[in-house]
Parts: sequence; C-alpha cells; structure tokens
Amino acid sequence: TAPWLPKLSYDIMQNQKISYYNPDLKYNALIHTDNLGMFIKNILLMDKKWNGTYVLGSEGEMSIIDIMNFLKYKLSSKSDFVKTEPKEINRCHLVDISKAETVREVLSKYVADMRAVKGGKH
Repeated sequence: TAPWLPKLSYDIMQNQKISYYNPDLKYNALIHTDNLGMFIKNILLMDKKWNGTYVLGSEGEMSIIDIMNFLKYKLSSKSDFVKTEPKEINRCHLVDISKAETVREVLSKYVADMRAVKGGKH
C-alpha cells in the first residue's frame, strides 16, 4: 500500500470520498524533505564520526481527523470524510522531539509542494 499521507493528499486533491478510522489518534511522525536534507548535511559535516541515534518528526501533535481537515482546507477540497471500522491495527505513534517544526508547519510546506506538483491549481 502507498504511504498514508501522500495517498490521503492525492485523494483529497481529487475530491474523493475518504474513509477513515481512529480519528482521535495523535500523530507527529513527519518531517519535510528540506529539514531532512539539512539534517543529513549536518551529520556529514560533523567533525566527529556519527554514531548516535536520532528520532525525526515534528514538534507537537495533531489528531488524524485534524490532519485530514487541515489538508482538505489547504487544498480547497470538497472531499467527504466517512468514518469506518479499522481493517487493521493502526501503527501510528508519537515521537518525542525537542527541536522540530510543528506538525502544521511541516504540513503547510507539504501542501506547497503538492500545489507545485499540481501546477499551482487549487
């Protein structure tokens, strides 16, 4: 299956009916590619050899339904959301981040990227 955020975004851009479950589940495990690139660059430029473990994600959290509504609003979609029963165990989780952009900031950058791919159309 496709990663959930790109699939959700595509379906919302296409004004599709979206089935969802666990609307109150909190999520922050996302990072924009610009920030990931800066992270990798900084690791490569370190004087010391890298031997640490890092968790990447966004500061704060948003519920799944809030993320869906945020994308629907930002992408000017007419999608309908229909609550369903889960088909599988949801593996979504929160990560503890001390120096990160907020979920809304990362999602806003993501939406800008989606609009650029779409050709600037709303």
